[in-house]
Amino acid sequence: MQEFFNKTVMNRIATTGLSNLDNLLLSKTLSIMTGYDLIVGQSYSLFAHRYDLKADINLCQWSESFIYCMGAFTERLIVEQRYGENFVSQGSVLKELVWFMSRFNQIDFIYGVSIIKSIEKVIVNYAAKYYDVIFVYSDTANTENDESEENAGTSLKGTINLLEANNLQYQIIDASDKESALSAMVNFLGMSPILSADKALTKAQRELNFK
Repeated sequence: MQEFFNKTVMNRIATTGLSNLDNLLLSKTLSIMTGYDLIVGQSYSLFAHRYDLKADINLCQWSESFIYCMGAFTERLIVEQRYGENFVSQGSVLKELVWFMSRFNQIDFIYGVSIIKSIEKVIVNYAAKYYDVIFVYSDTANTENDESEENAGTSLKGTINLLEANNLQYQIIDASDKESALSAMVNFLGMSPILSADKALTKAQRELNFK
């Protein structure tokens, strides 16, 4: 069940739940409205090149999936610690974990289950300690997700299951109407936006070269 946050100041914002481009646009716009820095996760293709993984994420086996999940978490952790306060983390450290867990949700060897549980514990503890608020985007107008690079870790059900199983507080944001979603997030944060949702969205689209 969703719970509201008790903190009065929420400076470290995590977002997750949509495909990379949609998540990026909303998170970029939210950073403009709040004046916070935006932290963007690296694409799978960069990790594939760096760690010599398969080019297609869907072809990754157990060892490659593990490397991707841990590599993404480690690099995200390093970047977020550099910012310290006042950031919007697009995708957050949760995205790759959701993907990894859903990919091997029926694994039947004890060693693998133990590793997944250990990774889950480390990443969840980090999220609980360092994120003041977690926004989970839900697009009711487009509910189809898959395990492609574009949509890695965007399973709404998988994300919510992870958060609730670990008692992490979160807010679901209906992203089917972007302006309404942005206004809802800023209202939840109790902030006066620097720019209105429509103007900030236009600015974000321009800066990201979105048409």
